[in-house]
Amino acid sequence: MIVMTKSMEPVLKKGDIIIGRKVSDEMKLKVGDICSYRPEDAGYTVTHRIIEISDDGYIFKGDNNVEEDAGPIGRDKIEYIIMRK
Repeated sequence: MIVMTKSMEPVLKKGDIIIGRKVSDEMKLKVGDICSYRPEDAGYTVTHRIIEISDDGYIFKGDNNVEEDAGPIGRDKIEYIIMRK
């Protein structure tokens, strides 16, 4: 995938190529993981960091954003965990 915005700078810069691993049911996601998810009724993915996990789902935020993403995001919407160097 290609990073399209500056929302994750300085970790991920606009134009960076990122590689994700498909999230499986048994994979444990944790606070700090960077994942790509598909918002409800959207034709695109968002790649942000998990900042909180609740009973209702996952709360995401871009490192370079002031506010967290609308959420929570259900596990079924999370497609990839981004692989780190």
